[in-house]
Amino acid sequence: MSQAYDDAGEGAVFVGFWVDHGRGNILGATLTLRARHALVLLAFLAVLVTFAATRSWLFWRFLLHSFISGKAEDACAPALLRHKVIIRNVVTPSAVLWSLLSTSSLKPNTRKDSQRGFFLGLFSAGHVLAFAAASILTSQVIVGQTVVSRITETCGQWTTTYEGGFMENDVYFLGLELTRNATIDADNYVRNCHSNRGTSRQIMSCNKLLTRELFFRTETDAECPFGDNVCLTGNRPFVMDSGNITLADLGINSKFARGLSVRRRSTCAPLDAERFRVPNPPELAANALVEFSTYAFFMSNGTPIGSQYVRHPNVSLDYDLQAYAVVPPPGVSGVELAAPLQKDQDDHTVSLVVLSGTGIIFTSPNDDPLFSARRKTRNSTSYKMDKAVNMIGCDERAQLCSSLTGRCTSWEGLPPLYPDALSVLGGEVAEDDAMDIVRSTMLIQLLLQTTLLPESVGERTAASALQAGRYLYAGRQVRIEPEQWKRELEYWFAVGLARLQLEVFGTVEKPPGVDPSMAVNLWEKDKFKALKALCGGIKFTSPGHTSLSTLGFGLILGMSGVLVLLSFADVVVPWLLRRRGYEFQEWEQTDMLKRLERTLEVERCLDTVTDPFLNREKP
Repeated sequence: MSQAYDDAGEGAVFVGFWVDHGRGNILGATLTLRARHALVLLAFLAVLVTFAATRSWLFWRFLLHSFISGKAEDACAPALLRHKVIIRNVVTPSAVLWSLLSTSSLKPNTRKDSQRGFFLGLFSAGHVLAFAAASILTSQVIVGQTVVSRITETCGQWTTTYEGGFMENDVYFLGLELTRNATIDADNYVRNCHSNRGTSRQIMSCNKLLTRELFFRTETDAECPFGDNVCLTGNRPFVMDSGNITLADLGINSKFARGLSVRRRSTCAPLDAERFRVPNPPELAANALVEFSTYAFFMSNGTPIGSQYVRHPNVSLDYDLQAYAVVPPPGVSGVELAAPLQKDQDDHTVSLVVLSGTGIIFTSPNDDPLFSARRKTRNSTSYKMDKAVNMIGCDERAQLCSSLTGRCTSWEGLPPLYPDALSVLGGEVAEDDAMDIVRSTMLIQLLLQTTLLPESVGERTAASALQAGRYLYAGRQVRIEPEQWKRELEYWFAVGLARLQLEVFGTVEKPPGVDPSMAVNLWEKDKFKALKALCGGIKFTSPGHTSLSTLGFGLILGMSGVLVLLSFADVVVPWLLRRRGYEFQEWEQTDMLKRLERTLEVERCLDTVTDPFLNREKP
């Protein structure tokens, strides 16, 4: 499983130079390579720095030699001559340092000679340490495994081809597969990768997304978000607020992604389910094999419509869990929310979670508003749920904010429209920048609907969707945590935020196994192709690739090249000055080969050898 998650998106990685807008145009200049190629490049840089260190010393020794020669009062002093010969002929700073140390005890040696030797040794040691550090720091050009998607033929949002009317079975099953797989992927991600909600052993890769986990805060001091007397007393409404999540944190690599943010907020409270109960349809009640109840959350001209049915078996292995976003059908006049769900406030989406567990046995009593069970069974050692149906209602909304203008859009339900988004978020920006903002925010608007709590429940069994399902065995609920209803809501909210991250990542290419004949890319249906410009603009991490800082890479190449060119100063400068009539006699005279030639001439004439390192004559 881990390998499969690691490989996700590997084929859609852009290899080459690109700009990570989250780090700026200069610092964000990035080079992405396959991991093995990046290792070869790093090895080359390390060798280049080592080579530059050697060539650099050739330049510095020329300057040092000229410096100590110009400062000398006695050009024939033995100690000075030793230093000049060492600097002139030893080609590495470490060897110079060793030579200076090994000859420091030779006499005569004045205080000035000692100071000169100390200065030369300190400079040589500094050169060695500086380039040793540079070789080590070469690895710092690696900025990690953050990559950007390339433009693929299948990038976008994929859904079924259904556009209304009769739905074929294959299309229905494909739609069910897409939505259920997306929910399960987000659920698995939270179980494996979230720090305080992980329940597995983290066998899947948790480093695929750019931001591993989106945190949110909770509140308990809110008011009931619905009409009067519909929220149950004894349990304060529970608020989950994501705070501002930047589009860059979601993986969008655009110019303004760091300055644009989205905020999700859900306010939930236990509701009185009886306020929504309506009589069972006679034709269904007469043929029902299991007792059930009917609920309506819409009304038309004062009449409840849109019935939902909840089963109440006496014995069951699982709960009956239903969750849905209560949104009036578009284009149908006269249909509105049931009166208890209405409240004079800004736009929002109502989500409902309905749970029935009449067939579940509880081993201990509890007063949780979603799982309340204090009714003893006949043997008095087990308990049954107090009500046939428990219900939680949530006010769900979102808004967009911009650090560019310091403003936010109004709160809206999901999916939001934000008609004034550009003026609020961008202000007076250029046309190209405006399109950048519109594209990024449009994508988030389309995906925000997947963060609704009913989407996190999904078309799954209750045992799979509920955290309490971990303690449900063969129809027996052996444990309920304190405030279990809040634990369920927090988990679903976390799954919704993870779903948003995964949906953004999922736009880089078509989901695996999807038959193109039954699916359609929503981005292709846009006649303006606005969202298509986001292809190649999603950041994620790839274990098979390595990204390097283009700035760091360029600095190493540039500085190494400059040092290599400067290393020829000892050849070029004397040659240029000789053409103007100048001679570097000190530099030439301390060359070891030149000294050897002169020594041999003296030996032939005087039969003696002058040794500057021993400062004595040989017979």
